[in-house]
Amino acid sequence: MRTPIVKRFFGYSFIGVCTFIFDLLLVYLGTQIGLTEYFSVVFGFLIAVSLNFYLSYRFVFRGTEQTVTAGYLFFMGIAVLGFLIIGPATVFLKEAFSLNLYFARTIVGGIVGTGNFVLNNFLNFKMGTR
Repeated sequence: MRTPIVKRFFGYSFIGVCTFIFDLLLVYLGTQIGLTEYFSVVFGFLIAVSLNFYLSYRFVFRGTEQTVTAGYLFFMGIAVLGFLIIGPATVFLKEAFSLNLYFARTIVGGIVGTGNFVLNNFLNFKMGTR
C-alpha cells in the first residue's frame, strides 16, 4: 500500500518527466535556431517549470490550503533556486566530463527535481506525509 506522500511523489515525478521532455524539446529547438546552449537550457527550464506548476497544483497537491498565487510565487522561488543550479551545472557536467548536453541536463534535472518535490511538498503546499 502506497502512502499519500509516495503517491504524490510518483505523480510529481510523472509530471516532472513529461515537462522535462518538453523542456528538452525547447532546448533542442533553441539550439537549432541559434541560441546558445546555456540560454536554451535556461529558457526551456523556465517555460517547463511554469507548466509543471499548473499540473502539480491541479493534480498532485490537490487539497492544499495554499492559494494559486502564493503557491505559484513560492514554486517559482524554488524554481529560481533550480535556475541558479541547472544552467551552470548542466554546462559544467557537459564540459568537465565530455557528456552529451541532454544527458548532463537529465542528471541535473533528476537531482534538482527531487529537491523541488521536497521543498514544495513540505514548505510550499504544506502537505507533509498526509
